[in-house]
Amino acid sequence: MKKNIISLLMVLTLATSAFAIPQKPKQERLVNDFAQVLSGNEERALEQKLVRFDSQTSTQIAFVSVKDLEGLSAIEMAIRIMEEWGVGGSKDNGMVIVFKPKTASSNGQIAITTGYGVEHLVTDALAKQVIEYDFIPSFRQGDIFGGLDKGTDVLMSLTTGEFTGQQYLDKHQSGGSGIGGFFTLFVLFLIFSGFGRSRRVGGFGSRGSSLPFWLLMGMGGGSRGGSSFGNFSSGGGSFGGFGGGMGGGGGASGSW
Repeated sequence: MKKNIISLLMVLTLATSAFAIPQKPKQERLVNDFAQVLSGNEERALEQKLVRFDSQTSTQIAFVSVKDLEGLSAIEMAIRIMEEWGVGGSKDNGMVIVFKPKTASSNGQIAITTGYGVEHLVTDALAKQVIEYDFIPSFRQGDIFGGLDKGTDVLMSLTTGEFTGQQYLDKHQSGGSGIGGFFTLFVLFLIFSGFGRSRRVGGFGSRGSSLPFWLLMGMGGGSRGGSSFGNFSSGGGSFGGFGGGMGGGGGASGSW
């Protein structure tokens, strides 16, 4: 009798867990827009970008939008999706982004959880900063795809070592204000004041420019969000399916 009760409780627990998160589609995809927050073209563009990144790095970034969190926190749902869907390859280097849109009665929610294979590159604290710096500002303006495009660019760059977490944080802490803002204004002043036409500075200007080499380097821009990670923004192919799922059990979330 006792064994039967325990078995029944286990079945009920599994059933509740399965009901709480979206079922994995039969045709596995990296972009699963159950809440329909993206247009058809946006969904295809994001899918192609993530598929290409997976095919070239084996790191899977899965995006899942839901209309309701079913009583879970966003990070709890992200962790369950990673484990039950098996997001990640044989090295468990996967990430899950869960998104719930803002409604008249509830805030928007986003969460990121990482697998064992990438959690040392995108720590919980760093994931929180990416959410606050790169995802949410666009979401607040109603640009869901723009936030996802920008935020996933940063996650890709972090996992491939294009820049470190500390470099990312340093850039945001100085960019657009304080010394960083003053530097930008100084460069613009030099450009529009005709400084470059008056003389070459120490012979370090590049060909066709009279600005010093270090100024030209500082002016070199990347793609949106400060990331120059553009190699995975187009192209695609077909997604081979999930095959990991061991997560670190943590992550970060934010709301707006």
